Amino acid sequence: MSTFDFNGFNAGSAVPTLNRNHIYELPVKIPLLSEQKAIAGMLSSLDDKIELLHRQNKTLEAMTETLFRHWFVEDADESWDKKMLGELVDIGIGRTPPRKEIEWFTTNSNDIKWVSIKDMGDSGVYILNTTEYLTSEAVNKFNIPTIPNHTVLLSFKMTVGRVAITSTEMLSNEAIAHFKFNSATPFIKEYLYLFLKTFKYELLGSTSSIVYFD
Repeated sequence: MSTFDFNGFNAGSAVPTLNRNHIYELPVKIPLLSEQKAIAGMLSSLDDKIELLHRQNKTLEAMTETLFRHWFVEDADESWDKKMLGELVDIGIGRTPPRKEIEWFTTNSNDIKWVSIKDMGDSGVYILNTTEYLTSEAVNKFNIPTIPNHTVLLSFKMTVGRVAITSTEMLSNEAIAHFKFNSATPFIKEYLYLFLKTFKYELLGSTSSIVYFD
């Protein structure tokens, strides 16, 4: 079943707009009520299963974080090396085009995913989707750093301490740090994810203390 193409009804110019009068005239196919209820029941069942999987994932993540704290924090071996994080990974931050210039921001999945702190809060370990995208023109014009696939991210302003791993090449705003591995990195990305996820950021004092990551 094909979806309806609204592009022919675009009444705007720079900003896509749909005229209300066009909506009134849209043709609607009406299947039997019994078919509608059967489809609705199937969708509801799928939603329940998805919600269950989300709860199971949260439980597994919490168990993993508990084990990490136990093995690598509470029972840490004093003989292990201790180094500054900036010595072991390359750390950068994202960038935001001028918000007043709305032509750089889209919701088109063909453009480049642009991660926000809210997106990190809504995701699990891996970021799969973002609410906004940036055009390739914006990336080139404002020299916005591209984040490689499987890169660890950390929010270090406003909402501090949200952590995620990219699932493809992405972009981010300037409140999110990117931890890019190099030949000197002695740990795996999952270790860094859990380290940042379980770190007590209140020990650093004000959030400005975290900006040295850049």
